[in-house]
Amino acid sequence: MLNLEELDLYIPVKVDKTFIDENDLKKNIIDRMPRLNQFRFYIRSIMNIHSGMDLPSIEDIQYRFIEFANNNIISYVDYFPEAKQSRYHIYSYPSFMPYYSDITNNFPNRLFTYVRVVSLYDEHPFDHEFFLRIQKSFPFMEKLNLINQKPQNHKQSYESNNNNNQNLSIIEYSFLSNLGIIHVHDDYI
Repeated sequence: MLNLEELDLYIPVKVDKTFIDENDLKKNIIDRMPRLNQFRFYIRSIMNIHSGMDLPSIEDIQYRFIEFANNNIISYVDYFPEAKQSRYHIYSYPSFMPYYSDITNNFPNRLFTYVRVVSLYDEHPFDHEFFLRIQKSFPFMEKLNLINQKPQNHKQSYESNNNNNQNLSIIEYSFLSNLGIIHVHDDYI
């Protein structure tokens, strides 16, 4: 791998005390590949939350990627109190990965033209605006998996006379051919 010039890396990893950061990438990947001139990545670190843990903020996470200043690094963190878990998403942008996993309501709006497979998961409800953001962010999405057991706050209903629902548009996913509905509240069916 010493002659590798381009690397696309997708790492979903369960960690104990900290997430994968810039130092890990430099020490274990970049420094070992002297010819590497193109490095694109998506790292999803999953950590169990224990009482009394000092959880890093998104600013702490972004600061750890300060030497990647020439790259556009997107990061966000989700905390799931019910599952007692945190998930850190850190990726180079634009992303050339064909999949994007565990998208939540905290998902930053970006355009991902290469992504074909998407999974959505959250402990908070997904509402109409969220699905519209997903449609705009992943225009060529072919497969969508949904996991969310929380009822929607403003469920769209064709039978409702409620004026709030009359303004909700139907969202079309032009390339969607596979929909996985896994552990969802009835509102999503």
